[in-house]
Amino acid sequence: MLTEIFEYLANAGQRAPSADNSQPWTFTLEDQNIKLFIDLEKIKPSCFDVSHPAILLALGAVIENILQAANWIGVDIVYDYCLDLKTGLCATFHVPESYKKLPDNAKDHPLFARCTNRLPFVKRPVPENILKEIVNLSNSTCQILFFHGNEQINQWSEAVRTASETRFQTPDIHQWFGQSLKFTPEEISSNEGLDVNTLGLPAIGRILLKVTQTWDRMRLLNKFGAYKLIAKLESENIKGSPALMSIIAPLDNHTAIETGRLMERAWIKLNAAGLSVQPYFVISDQLYRLKQQKIAPEFIDALEDLENKLNPIIQSEYLYMLFRVGYSEKHPVKSLRRQVKFHKVGAI
Repeated sequence: MLTEIFEYLANAGQRAPSADNSQPWTFTLEDQNIKLFIDLEKIKPSCFDVSHPAILLALGAVIENILQAANWIGVDIVYDYCLDLKTGLCATFHVPESYKKLPDNAKDHPLFARCTNRLPFVKRPVPENILKEIVNLSNSTCQILFFHGNEQINQWSEAVRTASETRFQTPDIHQWFGQSLKFTPEEISSNEGLDVNTLGLPAIGRILLKVTQTWDRMRLLNKFGAYKLIAKLESENIKGSPALMSIIAPLDNHTAIETGRLMERAWIKLNAAGLSVQPYFVISDQLYRLKQQKIAPEFIDALEDLENKLNPIIQSEYLYMLFRVGYSEKHPVKSLRRQVKFHKVGAI
């Protein structure tokens, strides 16, 4: 059935990563078309504006998944990119009516196995041939860079610490993060947000998250340096990574979506090669807020200094994402995804 193809493609898109597993998108069916929208109602109360790189990266990853899934099952769909920030429309995918049957191996595509791994990585170098293959995915606009020397990794660790200290002192970001955390089976059953089981935390870490979940408690604990401790813990995890990957490109809406596609392409390939991946968006978020003049005055100097230190490394481009890349001895708990629900317009 053609409906089965639509559901398969949308489910592939639904497997895309997003900030705190927020899944800020919706799908509409109109005749033979799947239309992909930014979920404007969902992001309205969030800490992200409609053109925030976190939102557009996620939509780019959705687009990449749908196109890869279509190619996997031999469906020659027509893809039209159209970013309308007023309606939220990002892309339209036209599915040929002649295609009727979903093949048995449809869910075997590696995109369905892609995941985030926040567990510790072992001290095992990433093979150079894999690094080269991923770097070669770069294009004239979006570039992938790898870092694996101690000096480089320590520099990135310090950058994460600086950005995280600001992040844990910013009310709207912390409130969004706190609301996204899912502790109980009932909360987790929503199939969105951050299931704390995916974080790989010891019992004390889960307690700390619960204690600091609300901004009122975090603000109180910050008087005793809680933000410094949490930022240090977050940055220390970087130091244990055999390799770091960054994706850099100019900062604009169309490029952000194309960078999201490149990000997903690289992530799928790394996971398929047996490598674990963990994204770090905290630097990107803080530097974007700095450019948008949405940083509290007391943090501006530290972030401007951070930007100046990173510019030679990222060639004065915008850092869309930093990733920890390596091998893990354990399989992580995977984030769940909402069931795809179409708003149907017209007949299919």
